[in-house]
Amino acid sequence: MSKIDQNVTTFPVLIDIENKDNLLLIGMNTDVEIEILNEEVALALPAGSLRTRKDIVSVAPLLGITQEDLNIFLNDKVAGENFSTFIVLKKTSKGAIPSWVKVGKTDLNYVEVMSGIDQKEIVYVLPSEGLIKYQQKFSERVKGRFG
Repeated sequence: MSKIDQNVTTFPVLIDIENKDNLLLIGMNTDVEIEILNEEVALALPAGSLRTRKDIVSVAPLLGITQEDLNIFLNDKVAGENFSTFIVLKKTSKGAIPSWVKVGKTDLNYVEVMSGIDQKEIVYVLPSEGLIKYQQKFSERVKGRFG
């Protein structure tokens, strides 16, 4: 179970370390790296390419996807949505299209793809909804001062 404190997510863990020379003392601090994925993954995507139903609404217009097309795509509920299934925006010859992908393990930077995309397809990695809104507000302030 993660804990969020001042925008930092931490995960409590119990680690058993052999301390035969008694160099480690109670209360000492340390930084550790925990290997999460230690196996070959056939296909992975940047975690930033995954979108939720709510988030896709703000980024789809950046790639020319109409609200009507997006509504048609989002019409059906999908099993595992926002848990093991997410939306990606694929690059096609006709422009960007939303597509559902089933994901597996993650190291928080990359996510294993189980289905929904193949090796030759390209997906977009776009800014978050919060960043887009911030940039829009900033642009409006600049136009208000100079425009």
